[in-house]
Amino acid sequence: MAFVVDSSVTVAWCVGSQATAVSRRLSNRAEREAVHAPALWPFEFVNALWSLERRRSLRAHQVDGAISRAERIGITVHGEPVVLRELLDLARRLELAVYDVSYLALAQRLGLPLASLDTDQLAAARRIGIATL
Repeated sequence: MAFVVDSSVTVAWCVGSQATAVSRRLSNRAEREAVHAPALWPFEFVNALWSLERRRSLRAHQVDGAISRAERIGITVHGEPVVLRELLDLARRLELAVYDVSYLALAQRLGLPLASLDTDQLAAARRIGIATL
């Protein structure tokens, strides 16, 4: 089954020092299943890598390698228009950042489970009936 992934998982996939047991399990699934993300994902992913580089946790060539690994995963990025009020309503209801609810909204729209390492985001997804991985 396909799934929606957030940047926390993809950073863990692409940066060895960030890997967890959960991210490794999800990486195995990504080799066999379609992976989806909202239009926000590339910005969050690259920003997370840039933050690691700025903190000197990664060097520039490691960031470049992480981006190359992400490109090979073949994540389908969904850029269709989102109803802004729906995102805001969902953020208010779940008390999450609009960035976070964009992943939930996509999972809900596609009828797919959500993969995240963010426990608040996962709990919110379950509260509104979205399966989590």
